[in-house]
Amino acid sequence: MAGVRVLNARATELEQGFPFGVVRQLFERPLLEADDGERERWLAGAAALAADVLTGTPLEEPDPSGGPVDPGYAWHHGVYWLASNLAADAPLVLVVDDLQWCDAPSASALAFTARRLDGQPLALILATRPLDPALTPEAATLVGDPDADLLRPAPLTHAAIAAVVRARLSADPDDRFVRACLEVTGGNPFEDAMVALVSIGVVDPGGTARFTHPILRTAIHGDLSAAERERLHRAAASILRERGAPADQLAAQIMYTEPAGDPAAVAVLRDAARHALALGDAAGAADVLSRALEEPPADADRPAVVLELGQALARAGAPEAVEPLTEIVERGEDPAAIAAAAIELSGMLFLRRARR
Repeated sequence: MAGVRVLNARATELEQGFPFGVVRQLFERPLLEADDGERERWLAGAAALAADVLTGTPLEEPDPSGGPVDPGYAWHHGVYWLASNLAADAPLVLVVDDLQWCDAPSASALAFTARRLDGQPLALILATRPLDPALTPEAATLVGDPDADLLRPAPLTHAAIAAVVRARLSADPDDRFVRACLEVTGGNPFEDAMVALVSIGVVDPGGTARFTHPILRTAIHGDLSAAERERLHRAAASILRERGAPADQLAAQIMYTEPAGDPAAVAVLRDAARHALALGDAAGAADVLSRALEEPPADADRPAVVLELGQALARAGAPEAVEPLTEIVERGEDPAAIAAAAIELSGMLFLRRARR
C-alpha cells in the first residue's frame, strides 16, 4: 500500500511459549535497518521502554515505593509508543497471522495497543482460528474487543478454487478436478486434503505450500513416528546451534526431544529460562526448567536447576513451587541457595495460609 508501512509477524506453535516473540518479529527488523536518526526518533520518550523487550534486557528502574518492579505495564506502554512513533512518520499497519499461537506477552501488548488506536494512523490486522478463552485468554481478549471488526471469510467459490489451482499448475485445470477440490475441501484450501494434494504432486510443494503453513506442519508433525520426530527436532537444534541462534529458539526444539542426559541441552534450557524470566514470563521459564530437570542435569548442577525451577514456579504463583524449594531447604549444601529457597518458600507458605 502506497505511503503505508506494513509490519508482519506470524505466530508459530513451537515458539508459543517464548515471550514477546511476535512483538520482536514486528519491530526488530525495522529498528535494525533504520538509520541512527530514525531509530532515535522511534525510541524517543516512553517508547524507550520497548528496547527492553526487543533486546531482552530486564527493566532495572527502581520502584519509588521500594517494592519490586512489575515490568509488564512498562513494556506494553513502550511497545505502544514505539508503534505510535512509527505511525507518526507514515500510517502503520501491524499484521499478525495465526494469532491462536501468539505468545501471551505479545498478545497482551497488542491488546494494550488496540485499546489506544483512536485518532492515530495505526491499525491492527489479525488472522486467527477460533480461540478458546480458557487456553489463550490474552488472544481471546484481543479478538473479543467490542471495537474490533470481525471478518469471517466465506468458503472459496468454484471460480476461486480454479484460480488457486491455476496459480499452482502449469495449465488451466480441468473443470472436473476443480469440482472435486470443492467437494473435498468445502472451499477451505487448508484442510487435510491439502496434504494429500501436496504428497501426490498436484500442488507445487514450493512457496507457502512447502510444509510451511502451520496447519500443514502440525498435521505432518503428527503423522511422523515418535522416532522420526525426535530425529528431526534434534537435527533442527543442531543446525540452529551451529548458526548461533538464540537460546529460546534452540529450547523450542529441545522441548520436543526426549531426555538424553545432555549437559549442553541443560545449559540451553537454563539460558532460555533466564531470558523468559527477564521478560516476565515465569510460567514459561518453569516449563523450560522442568524439561531441563528431566534431561537430567549433572549431579553438581542439579541443585541449581531445582532452585531455579522453584523460584520460577513461585514467581508464577504455582503451588508446585513448594516441593523443589523444600528440597533445597532440607537437603541443599550451598548456604546461599538454601537462603534463597527459604525466602521464596516462606513467601509461598505465607500466601497459602492467608488464602485459607
